Amino acid sequence: MPAPKSGWTSFWHKMTALELLTLADASTLKGESVVPDGFSYVVEVAGNGRYRTYHYGNPLYQPWPQARKMLRIEQTLRREIPFLEYAVPSAQISSSTASEQK
Repeated sequence: MPAPKSGWTSFWHKMTALELLTLADASTLKGESVVPDGFSYVVEVAGNGRYRTYHYGNPLYQPWPQARKMLRIEQTLRREIPFLEYAVPSAQISSSTASEQK
């Protein structure tokens, strides 16, 4: 895998600021919107002898701030590591996270 555009240190700071290591699993949050089809994200993190995984189904349509962070993690990955191609259009992600960034 190529190095992120901003370098590993900057990239890692961005990911940890978005709570990549500590984001709650969607199953622990209340009020999930049921969407018949869409995108799911599964994150697996391992390090220092620890492993955890968490999941967000259709974060674009979920009411939680954690779902917006999941989308921002995906958006950051897309910007930083160019060969990673995803099917969720950036415009959708940008419009859904714009209000949170204010």
